[in-house]
Amino acid sequence: MSLRSNKTDRRYLDDTENAAIKATNVESRQNRNEKRVRARRGALAYQRNRQQNTTSRRPGSGGIGASNAQALRSREARKDKLKSESFRPEDPS
Repeated sequence: MSLRSNKTDRRYLDDTENAAIKATNVESRQNRNEKRVRARRGALAYQRNRQQNTTSRRPGSGGIGASNAQALRSREARKDKLKSESFRPEDPS
């Protein structure tokens, strides 16, 4: 990707054109645009060359999900606990 902003080469302009450029503040605008372009190119290069993440951040890649073995075991444990509590006699107090 090439991002370029051409500056006006003032060496080849006559005095009236130089004065017009100074009066319209074109040069400072060009400098500002050039800095913006350089910053954008640097950001793009940084993103292109940075180290990639090695862990997935997609849904289902971590935590307790529906098909997770740990979730199934804990669900069974809760079910067994409720079943065993249902066999106990009720507290008379």
